[in-house]
This record gives sequence, C-alpha cells and structure tokens, in this order.
Amino acid sequence: MKIVTILATLLMFFSIGRGDISKNFSHDVKEDTVAKAPWEERLYPPTFVTKIDDYYFIVDCWQHRIIYSKDFQTPVGMWETLDAETLGGPHSIASDGELLVVDNTGYHKVNVYRKNGDGKFILQQGFEGIGNRPHRVTYSPEKQGFYVLGSVSTDIYFFKNINGELQLQFTKKLDFLEDQYTRSFRIMDDKMYFVSGANKIVVVRYLDDSFEILEEYGVPNELAGMNDIYKIGNYYYITSTTSAKGEIAPQFIRTDNLDKLKDGLYEDLYAASGLKGTPYFFEKIEDLYYLTEITQYSSILRFKIADDEIVDFERWHDYGAPTEESENRKSQFPT
Repeated sequence: MKIVTILATLLMFFSIGRGDISKNFSHDVKEDTVAKAPWEERLYPPTFVTKIDDYYFIVDCWQHRIIYSKDFQTPVGMWETLDAETLGGPHSIASDGELLVVDNTGYHKVNVYRKNGDGKFILQQGFEGIGNRPHRVTYSPEKQGFYVLGSVSTDIYFFKNINGELQLQFTKKLDFLEDQYTRSFRIMDDKMYFVSGANKIVVVRYLDDSFEILEEYGVPNELAGMNDIYKIGNYYYITSTTSAKGEIAPQFIRTDNLDKLKDGLYEDLYAASGLKGTPYFFEKIEDLYYLTEITQYSSILRFKIADDEIVDFERWHDYGAPTEESENRKSQFPT
C-alpha cells in the first residue's frame, strides 16, 4: 500500500506552481521552433548537470556528447563541446579541479580530460574494460579520488590523480548489490549510499575501503529501479525509473525516514512537480538544486528548498520529446 501525505503534496503543488513551466520554455523560444531545432541545438536527454570551476557542464547522454558554458541560461546551440566523437551514452562527469573524468557508458570505458594552454579541454586518457556499463562517477574530497560504478557488473573502481595522470587504485565487486542493475550511488555524511537495484538501498562504509554494510533499507516494488538519492534538509529525495517488474514507471518522491519506504510511506512529488519524463540525477550548484528530466521528455529542473519546501521552481532547456534526428544520433553510437 502506498500512502501519500496529501496535505504536504498540496502544499508542494502550490509552491511549485509559482514557477509554471510555460514561462520558462526554452528561453522564450516558441515550441514549434524548438521542435524543428537540429540535434546540436537540443538535448536528448540531459542525464547530469554540474559546475566545474567557471563552467556549467551538461551530459547529453543519447546524443553522445558533453557540452559546457559559463552561462547556464545560454541556449544549448551556443555551448562549447567537450567531446562528441569518442563518447557512447555518457551519464555523469566529475572533477578534482585538474582532471575531468567521464563514465563512457556504451563503450565500458572512462575518459579523462584536462584543460590545455589555449583554455580548451582535451582528451588525455582512456581506460577500457571499466566494468559493464560504468554509469556514475563521483569525486570524493575525503579520499582525494574518483569512484566509478559499473551498473551491470555491480563493481566499483577507485582512481587517483597522481602527478596529473589518473591511475586505477583498486576494483571491488559489490556482492551486496546481488548482480542487480544499479544506476548510481551517492556519498553523504562520510557514507556511500547505493540506490535500489536489488529492492533495497544499501549504505556502506567507504573511507576505510572496506565497503562494509552499515544499513539496508527495503523499498516497495514501485521504487525498485532507482536513479538517485539526495538528502536535503530533513528529507531524502529519490528518483526512480522502473518497478520491480521492469515496467517504466517514473517516480519522484521524498521521505524523512528511509525505514518508512518499505511500507510505502513517502510523499509523491511527481505530479506536483509538473514532470513529463523520468527524473534522473540531482546536483547542487551554489544555492540551487538541479534535477535532470530524461527519456520521454528532455529538460532540466532548477529550484531552491526553504523550510523543507520546493520554491522558485523553474524548467530550463526544455526540448520536450525527442525528434527523429535526435533518435538517429542516438543510434550512431552504443548507449
């Protein structure tokens, strides 16, 4: 049984409603114009957005590229391209301030970039055989290194920047994921949280390299195929794509206690957020939170959270459903 806190959802609806999507549609470009835009001027889909130094980066997954700009509001067609030649369905990017590390999912690789003397980012290294579908890369300042998760192989890779070169330190099979497809993990409060692929969220110790299980939280069938988890204020915000049966059933929910999930006790935020596609990865940039929307509908949601409520909700880079040209671009590289 799923119990939704109706009052909280209604409050969220009115809070979110102040930033209705229509007024933010693709920087005031008319919908028919956006629909005719070539693939280079649109997103399909944006799986991850972050800011590294002075640049915003968007991972444009099925168009097999990463783009960057100093101004997030700049139309996508005017952003610079980090790479649109060697990537196959990338999902995320992370940096230690010197190197940029990308999960090259379709090729089972990791790409490494750095800025040259002309201020351009160039491909410096490539690591092959990084699990099966590396799907999330995260930098840990505490460990001064990068973690990369193999989503199908359910193993994790740890890299360090040694004298300007990325070097693999160790690989570990994550048996607690039970060989179930796992899309991502997040580091919070010196712990690593692995989202549900095996119908549970697993929290482990990682600073000592042990990956010892600290907590496990069961989840209901409708949240079996999670995408991301992020603790903001008193709540855990969670996105999900599929049910335990593999059915596409996008979810955006939150709970103040992960123990409640197994009993279906959570707030359903999907409808109140005006979502049209699948909510994917979160990122905090300065005082704003970003949430990518993928698959059926491509856009980036941006908002603040005050007193545990979403406020100043906006939709940016709203490109809607994919065009035939974007679908053709997707088919040219492995995803």
